[in-house]
Amino acid sequence: MAAITNLGTLKTAVSQWMNRDDLSSVIPQFIQFAEKQIKQKLRIREMIKYTSVTISDGTAVPASGWPTDFVEVIQAQLGNSTRDLLQYLSPAALLAFDDGTSGGQGTPKYFSILQNSSGAEEFTIRPAADTAVSGAGTIELTYYAFSDLSSDSDTNIILDKHPEIYLYHALSNSSSYLVDDQRVALWTSLAQSAMTELLAESAATFYAGRRNVRFSQPPTAG
Repeated sequence: MAAITNLGTLKTAVSQWMNRDDLSSVIPQFIQFAEKQIKQKLRIREMIKYTSVTISDGTAVPASGWPTDFVEVIQAQLGNSTRDLLQYLSPAALLAFDDGTSGGQGTPKYFSILQNSSGAEEFTIRPAADTAVSGAGTIELTYYAFSDLSSDSDTNIILDKHPEIYLYHALSNSSSYLVDDQRVALWTSLAQSAMTELLAESAATFYAGRRNVRFSQPPTAG
């Protein structure tokens, strides 16, 4: 079998492993479902990215637009001299936040991700940044990223370095078409094992047992 190097070769590999030439039209769906599962579960060093974000009227937008590969915030900090960390609040808690500052402006302390009227996600902060505060208008954002595959020539960091993650998850999603095929249970087990091993390897080599603290309770008014 040829090496898996992009979406096209992944489709071929899935077809060869199933040994079915009548499912080519639904293999892209198996891969789409696999990507959703991978995006929900996988958090490893190779997925970490950084971007600088400019704040305007309580929302933050990267200079090149909101990252299309955004999955989850790891850390958000102000671009000021002390690199103050922002704490996560639920959307409801952030919208209800009021620290009593004049005009609701000051040094940002909290953030959440909300949908605007157009349905697009926005990185929203409270208090809204006071432009008089040096560095308060910029956020340094570290996040987990994942790029979906669309054309046959596409690849991403997960497919490049860990093609078995894609392959086993795609195969495990074929159960509706391979009824009573015992291989589906094997592929599902291989998908789970590959994911568990990769997460453990990443934790051991990079995170060293630490966990990011991303959430906090809403502040108490006082």
